[in-house]
Amino acid sequence: MAMAARRVQLADRWRGIQEAEEADDDGGGGEPSAARQRRLNQAKEEWFSHCFNFLGSLPKEEHIWCGYADIMGPFLETFLGYFDDQEENSPPRTIWKRISEELNVCAQCVCEHHQAQKDFDSEYRSGVDALLKVLRLLDEERVTEHLRQMNAKAQLKEYKPSCHDAEVSIMFEVLMYPILLDDLSLANQFQTFIERIDEIFEVSLSTNQQYPGVYALLFFKSCKARAIGLRLARSMGKLR
Repeated sequence: MAMAARRVQLADRWRGIQEAEEADDDGGGGEPSAARQRRLNQAKEEWFSHCFNFLGSLPKEEHIWCGYADIMGPFLETFLGYFDDQEENSPPRTIWKRISEELNVCAQCVCEHHQAQKDFDSEYRSGVDALLKVLRLLDEERVTEHLRQMNAKAQLKEYKPSCHDAEVSIMFEVLMYPILLDDLSLANQFQTFIERIDEIFEVSLSTNQQYPGVYALLFFKSCKARAIGLRLARSMGKLR
């Protein structure tokens, strides 16, 4: 079956599962509750398995979040037990390894990734607190490690200004989603990162976008980082 057809089939099946869950909430049409739940769980398990096979078979040049957010979004449910499952080749760990690499170089992937978490939060509210906590921890680990690697390259003078997709993506992510800065290790790495990047070429921002993380820079310990934050905030027209 062609990739496009498989995608449509997966999307249709997921909508069917969601409709079944909604019907279950309304009483399930007389079917015993335990039986309905078993049937739904089985349908989900089968869908997640087929989803993993589909995502894993995508060509490397295609980013999962960029092109298949409608499939990847629901698959995030499987990440709930990420830290409990130590099997390196488990579906969540396999997919996370790939999307981490893509998130580190693609701002569009970053947007889709964080939007999916926002959608989970708004749609399910308290029912997904545990899942969102896992995803946030994974993001903090990913971004911190990425910053650490780039800071090490800069220190060894291995940074190449002509190849800066990773730098743009990581700066975009932290400044757009400053909740990441709640992690102290990440914040320290980002402070070092933005100072070093600003030395290579003066950091500037797109004029048609607001970056809430800029204001977090104003509270960093480093005078240099605060000065960068002040300059960027003024460039957004919010400070005089």
